[in-house]
Amino acid sequence: MRQGPQKVFAFALPRSGSTLLCDLLTVPGRSVMLHEPMMLRNFGDGRETRILETMSRLGIAVHSSPQHTSRGTPARHWYETEVIPKLDNYQFWGIKEVYLTDAEQLIDQYRPDRILLLWRDPRDVALSLLELMNRALMSFADRKTLKDEAWALECLCSSATTLGRLSSLYPHLLLRYEDMIQSPEHQRSLLQYVGLPGFGEDTIAMREDAFGIRDAELGRHSGRLSDRSVGRWHREPAGWRRTFAAVCHDAMQPLASQVGYDASQLRAICPCA
Repeated sequence: MRQGPQKVFAFALPRSGSTLLCDLLTVPGRSVMLHEPMMLRNFGDGRETRILETMSRLGIAVHSSPQHTSRGTPARHWYETEVIPKLDNYQFWGIKEVYLTDAEQLIDQYRPDRILLLWRDPRDVALSLLELMNRALMSFADRKTLKDEAWALECLCSSATTLGRLSSLYPHLLLRYEDMIQSPEHQRSLLQYVGLPGFGEDTIAMREDAFGIRDAELGRHSGRLSDRSVGRWHREPAGWRRTFAAVCHDAMQPLASQVGYDASQLRAICPCA
């Protein structure tokens, strides 16, 4: 007897293709991956409105709006009472997060059936994060102080540390952005791992922002699995950005080895037992 949909949770380095992964694994009527719902956090940043729009695009009506709840109200109750029950007939639902502070708590509370860990060449990640910071004018909580390279390095190292810990604690499938984009074999392995016959065709998560921040990604991935962002560090001219990318790579290399990522050789990686 079917016990309801399975759960697929994806945790990723920032700028490692996780938003694209959400779209690939979202197949209307069969599966949905929610883009950074932060289920254990509080309302107040507009994230709940984006989730409602995602559900609407999938043809799923969620009648109770969290906009009627006050800032600081825990989000988990709304997801569990209003969103997740709407997915009862789906093969699976899931989430992807790049804010990894709550990763272990999410796993322990929701017991996902499948865990995906997404990695990418740290040099390309660093360059992509710098690009996003400048494009989006990312700031700290005071809304006045822009985030800088020191923050970016700390963010990447912290995320890599968490992914390393998750890889040692839970059965998972390690995905490398390069393989996910370029290797049909790895694409088939991903589909087999989550139980889908094929990838979704829409760009729901990549179109979610209202400010055009993801326009560059939409352009690069207009052909879906485009390799235009692979190996961008090798095309970066000499200068401080290239130097910063190298610093991030060196700082994250021991952590990459712990996860099982070898940027020098794209080899097959199977789900951990």
